[in-house]
Amino acid sequence: MNQKIVLSWSGGINSVLMLHRLLEQGEREILALVTTVLAGESKIAMHEVPQNLLEAQACALGFPLYTLELPRDAANAVYEEKFGGLLQRLKRRNVDSIAFGDIFLEDIRAYRESILDKIGVQPLFPLWNIDSRTLVGEFMELGFKGVTVCVDSRVLDASFAGREMDSEFVKALPASVDPCGENGEFHSFVYDGPLLKDRLRFTKGKVMQRGAFYYCDLTSQ
Repeated sequence: MNQKIVLSWSGGINSVLMLHRLLEQGEREILALVTTVLAGESKIAMHEVPQNLLEAQACALGFPLYTLELPRDAANAVYEEKFGGLLQRLKRRNVDSIAFGDIFLEDIRAYRESILDKIGVQPLFPLWNIDSRTLVGEFMELGFKGVTVCVDSRVLDASFAGREMDSEFVKALPASVDPCGENGEFHSFVYDGPLLKDRLRFTKGKVMQRGAFYYCDLTSQ
């Protein structure tokens, strides 16, 4: 019997590549996407993409969406309690695994594994140890389209926010920056590609700095 899984979903490049690989393998039944959003703000946590665009993306992909609401700067304990509660509810619906788009960060993987071990849900890492340049090349070759929505001002300047994730973007990245943004250098939102039945329509707003990050606000059309 196939594993019944949900995906830890950010809406960005790693998420869609994870989904693409899982669908290609065809060994598991994907039931839903799970995304952390900012409580009272209707935005994806960290990325700050509006929730209505997230919902449109999930609809275009053809999957139900579960959201986990957290306040800004929530402590790990708060996240673990809410995340654990959601997974316990999903377990009662026969979900036995959750997949993450992590590539190589050992500490993040260990943290996720420690949480899930207590809950009795299996973690999956479909992109683990695949070269980031291989992944971003695959993203473009498959025909996905994405835009950067958040960049860390400590490693990238404001011009990288709101840019298309194309070959010119990758070429322009400093050598120290992972091309998938695996170290948190940037975050993205995928709006078109082979898995989406419709291209998502939005307007880019001004690039604004909030704390250590530059954000390009998106507004659904």
